[in-house]
Amino acid sequence: MPNPCRTGPTPPGSTPSGSTPSGPKTAPGPAATPGPAAGPGPEPSAAAPFGTAPFGTAPRGAGRRRAAARTAPVGGSLYGRLERMDGLDAVRAARGVARALFPFSDLLGMRVVAVAPGEVLLSVTTAADHQGWPGHTHGGYLATLCDTACGLAVASLVPPRHTVVTANLSLQYLRPVPAPGGEVGCLGTVTHRQGSRVLARADVTGGDGEVLAAATALMLVRPVGPQAPDAAAPAPAPVS
Repeated sequence: MPNPCRTGPTPPGSTPSGSTPSGPKTAPGPAATPGPAAGPGPEPSAAAPFGTAPFGTAPRGAGRRRAAARTAPVGGSLYGRLERMDGLDAVRAARGVARALFPFSDLLGMRVVAVAPGEVLLSVTTAADHQGWPGHTHGGYLATLCDTACGLAVASLVPPRHTVVTANLSLQYLRPVPAPGGEVGCLGTVTHRQGSRVLARADVTGGDGEVLAAATALMLVRPVGPQAPDAAAPAPAPVS
C-alpha cells in the first residue's frame, strides 16, 4: 500500500495518492452495512514502533484502518482534540481543513495533507508576508514549519490526554525558498523513540521534490493535566 506521506505536496482539492479521502464514501440513501474496517476490530498492538519503551499505544494494523474509516470532528484546535482522542485521530481530523492545528500554525497557513503513524505531510503556499530578505521566505517561517511537522509526526503516536513539546530543533537551510512562491511541502517523520523522548526529522521540499531545508528535533511527550511536569524543570540530556 503506498504511503500517503511520500507523495509530496498536493494541489488544493485533490487527494494524495494512497490517502483516505474525507467525507462519506457511499451515495445518499440507506446506510450501508459497515465493513470490517469500520467495526470494532481487534485492539491495536501495544508494541512501540520506534525505540524501546512505549509512551502509549500506537495504532497499527486494523486500528489504523478503523481510524481512517471514521470521520473525526475537527472541534477547534489540535490541543482540544488531544484531550478527547488519540493523537492519530486528532491529527487526521485536521487533514484538508483550514485553521485546524495550533493558532500560530493556522495564522501561517499550514495545512495537513496526509497522515500515517509517525509521519505527517504539511503544505503551505509562501506569500509576500512570509518574506525576510526580499523575495525569500524568512528562515523563522521555515523553522516553524519544520517544528510543526516534527511535532505532529510525534503527536500521531500518542494516546489521549498527551501533548508534545519541543526540547531542541536544529535546521539546515539548503536552498532559498521564494516568497511569494508556489506550494511547499514539509514531511515530518519520527526516527527514534525512547520512552517519552522522541527524535524526528523534517524535510522541506519544493514542487519539483527538491529538498530546500532539513531539520532534526528532540520532542518530549507530556501528559495533559495536573500531573504534567513543571515547565520550569531542567531540560533533559540529549539522546545519544
